[in-house]
Amino acid sequence: ATAAHPPTPLPPPGYGADLATRVRLLKTAGRSAQAVLLVRGETGMSEPDAQRFVDAIQT
Repeated sequence: ATAAHPPTPLPPPGYGADLATRVRLLKTAGRSAQAVLLVRGETGMSEPDAQRFVDAIQT
């Protein structure tokens, strides 16, 4: 039997507004260090590059 509504595929990890949205939420919660780890884990960026990415996200 097939499902009436198959699961919606997730966007590629570390790409697009989804990552930026999650970084913004973490920064708003005062968890910038965790946001850097999230960016590094999903994009493979170096720590300095991930820190710049997080710093560039407006909250």
